Amino acid sequence: MPKFTFKVNNGIISVVSPQLEVANFDAEGRLLYFTRDGTMYKRSLDNDLFRIGWKGDLRIVEKVSLDEAKSIIDRSAEMINAAKKTETAVNTGIMDVPTRYFQDLEKDRKTYHDIYGDISPVIPPDQLNSIYVGLTSGCKWNNSTLCRSYSLREYTTFEMDDFRNHVKRVKEFLGKGLSARRSVFLGDPNSLNADQKVLEDALDLLVETFHLPIYSFLDIFTTPKTKRMAHFQLMAKHGLKRVFIAIETGDYRIIKYFNEHTNISETINLCNNLKFSGIPVSLVVMIGTGGKKFQKEHIEGTASIISQMDLGPGDMVYLSPIGVDDTLYNEIAAKRFDPITPEEINAQQKPMTEAIKAAYLDMNGKEIPVMISFFNLAESIY
Repeated sequence: MPKFTFKVNNGIISVVSPQLEVANFDAEGRLLYFTRDGTMYKRSLDNDLFRIGWKGDLRIVEKVSLDEAKSIIDRSAEMINAAKKTETAVNTGIMDVPTRYFQDLEKDRKTYHDIYGDISPVIPPDQLNSIYVGLTSGCKWNNSTLCRSYSLREYTTFEMDDFRNHVKRVKEFLGKGLSARRSVFLGDPNSLNADQKVLEDALDLLVETFHLPIYSFLDIFTTPKTKRMAHFQLMAKHGLKRVFIAIETGDYRIIKYFNEHTNISETINLCNNLKFSGIPVSLVVMIGTGGKKFQKEHIEGTASIISQMDLGPGDMVYLSPIGVDDTLYNEIAAKRFDPITPEEINAQQKPMTEAIKAAYLDMNGKEIPVMISFFNLAESIY
């Protein structure tokens, strides 16, 4: 007769039911992921549950109803209870993992929002198992897709005493669940724009506290005005391991419509300065920007920018769809670009990938040395 099975590995507990449901937990019993019948669910730390699946070639990310979330989370709790009753559970790490039903995890929600505020942080695709800490609040530039999600927050940098307290609260909140975390992510999106001494002290504190690599976003609009290569070299020295850069488009006309006053050559120099400073980059390219009207210009312009960047080992290129729930983008698109459907955005993956590869080969005489992967930022709620 099929039985529940489990394994404990690197701070993550995985339980498999006889029905081949898979539930992954941290050491505090918080559900991380749940898979059933080929559909995966991701739980955020404030106890929202997101369904991640496919409709043909279109990747769908949607928040599930409260009733469905309760049903799935309670089922996962039953699974961990069943795993504890198996013969192999004795003297294993699973016996120390608390069983947490939906109502137990709901208690986390208030603590989460006390720590992070009313806006859930957004993290990059390969940082889903990171420890998010905020040195800054809000985004200094609110005209890009990523930053607009923080537009209700005034951009501020925390005093070091407040930051130390924040880090302490994050550590206490995650508790034993820290063992499932692989890195530290420094937010909000403009944290690297902080005063250099404050930033270095913050990086030192994070290294001392968590002993993990540190990653962060930076924006291409304000950072080039405040930071130079010498600053990046010091960031690397103090523990910064990689930077994520969102590139909405490489076309000047589309940039103008968004009022994103940036110099494209400045963006290229920014990326190359980071690389020369020993900090790898992950480029997050927004597909669908420019709508149907400027699709060709968006693809070619973006590919041209990337072809001029000194990419190599440790770097990544991610393609993510422009947010269809982005009100400002939709208003501009309706007037200027011809609205684009999620299916049409998704269809842009292939031509964008091909254009990036072709432009890089043409510019550098070699194939692009990094992976190009698809990811939906809607999956990235912390």
